Amino acid sequence: VTVSPATILNVRYGFARFFWSRNTRSYGFNQRELGLPESLVQQFAEPLFPVVNVEGFSGMGGGSVLRTGQDTQSILASLTHLRGKHNIKFGGDYRIRRLNLINLNQGGGVYAFNRAMTRGPDPNVFTENAGVGYASLLLGTPSSGNVNIVAGNSLQQFYYAGYLQDDIRVTSRLTLNLGVRY
Repeated sequence: VTVSPATILNVRYGFARFFWSRNTRSYGFNQRELGLPESLVQQFAEPLFPVVNVEGFSGMGGGSVLRTGQDTQSILASLTHLRGKHNIKFGGDYRIRRLNLINLNQGGGVYAFNRAMTRGPDPNVFTENAGVGYASLLLGTPSSGNVNIVAGNSLQQFYYAGYLQDDIRVTSRLTLNLGVRY
């Protein structure tokens, strides 16, 4: 905006956004198909296949979800004034940065099956070599289980800066630039 023949006002606004979503291959899995109760499945933040660890066998499943959204808004304003050999400019820079992040590991739960529940007619009597972890899996009797429930993070940062500079034309071949920024 031309304020006068020797003064110019410049105001700029900028908006930048970055969004990234990384879902595991098991994303969208309905754990009701495994026979888990509705009351449990409703508490999961994301629909993921669980991690299943069976004693004596390799584990299977699991996954993570990563989502991040980053926004930056900026307003930059400057006023330039020409006066004789001076080109005086002052202005400010104001920015808001926002980061929203969710990083959910093993959000479908972790279930472990050992041979404790298949050791014989009385699972409370210890027998060292009896039982099979896979049999406990087939019976649906896990030895432990947990579910990560993670709240997302939201961060906000403000950035302020101001400056004043003077370009002084000392001679036709020499210009002195002086300024300060805070």
